[in-house]
Amino acid sequence: PRVRAVIARTTYALAMMIALLCSAVHAGQDFHLSPTGSDDAAGTEEAPWATLEHAAAQAGPGDTVILAPGEYPGQLQLTRAGQSDAPIVFRAAERHTAVLTGPEEGYAVFLRDTSHIKLEGLAFRPRSPEGVWILAARVDSLELVDLWMSDAWRGDAVRLIDCSNVRLTECTMLGPHSWNMVHITDSERLIFEGCEIAGSAHALLLFLPDRTNREVVIRGCVFVGRTGRTLLIDSVDYLLFENNVITRSLDGGRSAGARFGYYATNSIFRGSRVFDNWGAELFRIQPYRETLDFARVRIYNNVFHGNCSNAVRVRNFEGKYNITDAVFANNVFAGNEPFGSERQIIIGEDDPSDDVHFRSNLIEGSVEILGSLHSVPDLIDSAMFRDTIGGSPQFTDPGLWEHVPAEGSPLIDGGMCLTHAVAEDEGQRLHVEDARWFYDGYGLDGERGDLIAVGSPANLARVIRADYDANLIELDRPLRWSEGDPVSLPWAGAAPDVGVFEVGAEGLAPPVVVATPYVAEPGEEVLLRALMRSDLPGASVRWQLSDGTVLKGAEVRHAFSEEGEWGLRVRVESPDGDVVRAAGLVVVERTRGADEPLLHTTFNDDDAEWWWRWQAYRPGNTDYGRVQIDEGYALHVRAPQDDAHLPFRTNPRAWDIDVYPSITVRYRISEGAPIAAYIEAFPSYEQERPRRIWLAGTAAAMPLPEGTQYAETLLDDGEWHTLRLDARRIRERWPEVTVAMRFAFEGQWLTARDRVSEGDQFWIDEIIVGPENIR
Repeated sequence: PRVRAVIARTTYALAMMIALLCSAVHAGQDFHLSPTGSDDAAGTEEAPWATLEHAAAQAGPGDTVILAPGEYPGQLQLTRAGQSDAPIVFRAAERHTAVLTGPEEGYAVFLRDTSHIKLEGLAFRPRSPEGVWILAARVDSLELVDLWMSDAWRGDAVRLIDCSNVRLTECTMLGPHSWNMVHITDSERLIFEGCEIAGSAHALLLFLPDRTNREVVIRGCVFVGRTGRTLLIDSVDYLLFENNVITRSLDGGRSAGARFGYYATNSIFRGSRVFDNWGAELFRIQPYRETLDFARVRIYNNVFHGNCSNAVRVRNFEGKYNITDAVFANNVFAGNEPFGSERQIIIGEDDPSDDVHFRSNLIEGSVEILGSLHSVPDLIDSAMFRDTIGGSPQFTDPGLWEHVPAEGSPLIDGGMCLTHAVAEDEGQRLHVEDARWFYDGYGLDGERGDLIAVGSPANLARVIRADYDANLIELDRPLRWSEGDPVSLPWAGAAPDVGVFEVGAEGLAPPVVVATPYVAEPGEEVLLRALMRSDLPGASVRWQLSDGTVLKGAEVRHAFSEEGEWGLRVRVESPDGDVVRAAGLVVVERTRGADEPLLHTTFNDDDAEWWWRWQAYRPGNTDYGRVQIDEGYALHVRAPQDDAHLPFRTNPRAWDIDVYPSITVRYRISEGAPIAAYIEAFPSYEQERPRRIWLAGTAAAMPLPEGTQYAETLLDDGEWHTLRLDARRIRERWPEVTVAMRFAFEGQWLTARDRVSEGDQFWIDEIIVGPENIR
């Protein structure tokens, strides 16, 4: 027995020694990687390795692999996991100069069944159209910091599946993308902060399937639609969406609308700015699946301003009553639907008035409720729209999207305190009427709950935990309060302000980010301002621009050399280390010449826009694709079956029909196909049907529904022809129209679809929308 005991102790000691030696091997070593290195080298700065594969096979807990400037093909797969206090890190020696080009097909980074991984400062630029950025499956504790990602054409360029504790900080993700850019499934405890996601064809950020994701924070990010819509958040449980910007969405070629989806439960949408979006819909709350939920949601202190559609549409759709306990408070709805009836909000056909409430919002324009149009005075006695403020918000400079109230603005002191204490008491357990207004950090690492004021702006404490069902808030310090005392985020003055800016409030708060000018020429210097609520001595302000530039200061200047929609992300840190984030945008485009077209599509190799300009995949299932012809390329649209839709439409931004009245189409149509062309204006309350007028059609399409008096004839002889139209003819029916929403050349309308036969088809070689008499 003594011998066995000695052997056992010796074996244990050897095992521990081996474990310690192994741990020492992988305890905080730095390895180096260079495109000019060798995998036979030592991995030091003087003798770096060459490939991602070799570095991944060597790196262990606590190790950092430092990538020198250059391009790195292949795929990064880690064979080991890091540890909570010793992650595995891959970091660029100089930010954004180490470029992961990936394999010919697939992800540049593929992480599976691992944990505690950090990628920092790297750039991603796929080497082929089949290349994408990052796939993480069953990964716990993943940090993506200051990554630059571009040039991925495939969808799901970032894919998270069954992941937890993922944080994306100051990452830049730029299109073009043929489908969804970031797709998240079955994941929890996710934080997006200070990121830009821009330019996807279908959705920038997609949470799907429904009800598979939870505990998500999206903060200080900018979502730039550019070629499609922005968010599709499908039934996320516990979601904080704060201080973000949603802008420049478009009803593009593969987006099926400009709307964004925000379906969530136990969630908060606050402090965000939604402006300058182009399309017939925006924030549509219409659960069209049984598993889409909009329940126990608080939407407050946001600005919905200057969008082409109404700001919010609410409808419990076809008996799917998934909209419950939703409150909109202290929001600004102004300047929306300018080319229609200036409806700011639409409450749809199925009355959700018991489940949705609007409190202390400013509304400039009208509201449609169950098919009836109401001005703000009509809403005074409405239980659904209590304490509504009418009139202009009086922003300091609405042309710059400067959403700060000017002196005398009705936004100042115009809001409501979010909730109230239910009984006199003292201590750290505060019972309120409604705890759902407040964020408690969800238990996420590095997150803190809201700082709130109880009774007065000076009586402050931080939320440690919020029990939403019991309406109980646990505080980080003891306070005293009386029954009925207001409980809200910190405010100044007699009451909270409406919108995103609290005038006169002290302490750290997200700024409003403004660019002057908002639309600049390439190379023109732009003044960038982070407008603070109060002067914070010692606070640092850091800008991250989507061209990769980093600047410091509350006011900075920068010239963008190329055209584009450039995101502005701001990080403000107080002297005691607290951080807030905000976002903005600047548009850079050259002034178009008087003889230049608004839209010119050829489908040739040098036409980089056709795929997001023209929509042929919806409605219905249609065969379509680019085909080669004698003169180059054309788009071919074909009916795969009888009674099929044959859509082909575009929704150009800022189509002023007096400046760009001319439409020229070179087409070819198969014999007997019922094809026609129309132009459509933005929706209007006064018109039950779309403001659409049919300008031309084949013999099989006649008579045209709501056609012009003298419709053009489309020839269906299988030969190439040229059609010329005048967009101003829409005024024959609607004289007030100055801006068009859509042009279509298709065969999907209801009066002719039953005439479509399998094999009906047409080809489009070139389309120009431009000034009068353009050729």
